[in-house]
Amino acid sequence: MTLNPEWRRRVENWRNALPRLFYSELGEVELSCFVTDGSMLPGEAKKQAFKKVKPGDVWGTEWQLGWFKGTVKVPQSAKGQRVVLKLEPGGMESAIWVNGVSRGARDNSGRELLLAAKAKGGETFEILAETFGGNPRTSGGGPRPEWFDAEPHVPAQQRLGRSTFGVWNEPIYQLWLDMECLLQLRDGMADKESLRVAMIDDALKDMTLAVDLELPEAERDKTIQKGRAILGKVLACHNGSTAPMMSCFGHSHIDVAWLWTLEETERKCVRTFSNQLALMEEYPEYKFLQSQAYLYDRVKTLYPDLYERIKKAVKRGQWLVEGSMWVEADTNISGGESLIRQFQKGKDFFKKEFGVDTEIMWLPDVFGYSGAVPQIMKGCGIKWFSTQKIFWTYNGADPFPYNIFWWQGIDGTTTTIRKRSRTRFSHVGANASRRIPSTAAVSCRSAMATAAAGRRETIWNSCAAKRIWKVCRKRELWNRRNISKPSTKRPRCRRGSANSTISAIAERTRRRRRQNAATARAKSRCMNWNSGAASRSRSKM
Repeated sequence: MTLNPEWRRRVENWRNALPRLFYSELGEVELSCFVTDGSMLPGEAKKQAFKKVKPGDVWGTEWQLGWFKGTVKVPQSAKGQRVVLKLEPGGMESAIWVNGVSRGARDNSGRELLLAAKAKGGETFEILAETFGGNPRTSGGGPRPEWFDAEPHVPAQQRLGRSTFGVWNEPIYQLWLDMECLLQLRDGMADKESLRVAMIDDALKDMTLAVDLELPEAERDKTIQKGRAILGKVLACHNGSTAPMMSCFGHSHIDVAWLWTLEETERKCVRTFSNQLALMEEYPEYKFLQSQAYLYDRVKTLYPDLYERIKKAVKRGQWLVEGSMWVEADTNISGGESLIRQFQKGKDFFKKEFGVDTEIMWLPDVFGYSGAVPQIMKGCGIKWFSTQKIFWTYNGADPFPYNIFWWQGIDGTTTTIRKRSRTRFSHVGANASRRIPSTAAVSCRSAMATAAAGRRETIWNSCAAKRIWKVCRKRELWNRRNISKPSTKRPRCRRGSANSTISAIAERTRRRRRQNAATARAKSRCMNWNSGAASRSRSKM
């Protein structure tokens, strides 16, 4: 490990200094506002009476909405620059329209909204924003009788901040992203003495020597490009031909009904979807998957212009339509007929609206899975089932050991399960409680046995392989959940295959254990000899 504490502090100093250089203010945005209890569309909102407001003013109560409007005129001095809006109306989340087009949202993911990637100078942008005042309700914490009081709970009013517009330094932001990516990668690697960690550490150190943030702006930006070039060489590295290939895409899990009203769900859709379209414009290679036909249907009804932009993104291949179901339904309380209709209505909608025949049952956040699901899936033409909920454990419960496995239903029908890694899964508001499915009739086969039978569905990375070998030795771990005993027989593997990596890991593990056992025996013999020698010495005395 070459990044010793002194170098680490230096790298962290650069990491913390860069965000202060992202944004340079050009001017303040004067806002006008009105507050309403119910949802309305932008066209209707524009007809209302707005009142001028200033930073520090308060507005709204629980569940109320604040509509804000303002104007941004870009000065000639910003010609050719990247100009953004920094809106601070208070509240929880805001949907923002620029010149009548939904351009994104202000939420926990960011405060800046792109107005012009390359300003012409002198142009004007009309801003309209709908801001949700919020509600204090969260899940968990025991009984909440105040929820049922006759008088509604009223939180503190929302307070306006200072809204501005300014220049965004994209190269500095991208350098910071490069640093974040590499630092999180090297900190997350199990082997801190690996060659990859050493290369990342050297690149980060060289970057801090090349980037001088104290130079005048023009000269500073030249060093930023040098720094990005240094980090770019490490970012361009890839695994060998036998290593796993991982593809990533964006996804937003939107609860149709949770701690808010259906109207707020609809507003969440316009905020989320417009954000994703903005990202697609910035990054043509970016892909986003959205499930639940119901959400598409509401956007089609309420925001037809946004819906048409989504359809164009689907044709471009950037927006992935999947999920198969009308909503992401519970499978234990729902009956079989209800689940069948979920698939029929969802698949019909996706086929009619987008020409997509969906084949995945997408349930990232459902508490338990009925043993009848595989049979229903097969009858409805669904090939795959994807979830991440069985990653969640409670109060020290046993973790589920597999990422990909065969699920056998109560009638014998099997389907392939792909369990998504939950590096960061959170709701807008509060995290849901965690639960392992307890009622599903699941039959899991060891990844080893699957490979030996010629049904290898994935390439396991070394970390997953270590976990597999660990849990395979706990024979009784899943017996009480009707999960079959994993195979402990190691299959034959071709050289260079992913399973040979698993075999090599297992062999190294056994060798290390033999070495540890031999060392322990040697220590024991030494201790016995020493104790015997001490006894002989005492007897001579």
